[in-house]
Amino acid sequence: MDDDDADASEEEDSGHLCFDEIEVPDGFEFVEKPDRYLKENDQEPLYVLLCAEDADSGHSWWLGRVVKFKPRARVYKYDIKWDNLAQHQQGLSLEKYIEDEESPTDVGGWSLVLSHEGDVPVSSSSSQRFQ
Repeated sequence: MDDDDADASEEEDSGHLCFDEIEVPDGFEFVEKPDRYLKENDQEPLYVLLCAEDADSGHSWWLGRVVKFKPRARVYKYDIKWDNLAQHQQGLSLEKYIEDEESPTDVGGWSLVLSHEGDVPVSSSSSQRFQ
């Protein structure tokens, strides 16, 4: 991504790594939609791109690291690290899974992405990597 590319933005107050438009950062690739939720031994490191509500633009895309998958949980099957400080339980519906950058999306749409560069920091302080 170029320095003058306006699609990447930082949420300075939250520390989350966000994008204005859906895009897979360099070194990542989309994961094909699973038939069911993950298994505990699926490939790592996995990340989530999630379409979240944004007061300014209507929506933005957050990148977070899948820390743990809990197959027996009813709602919050994923623990996601959205920044370098904490991880959060996240409920993700397979019906809202996004297959690629061309798929139409609404808030709550998400996709798994696989990092080819190992574990990558997800805070906005590390966003120079994506610019």
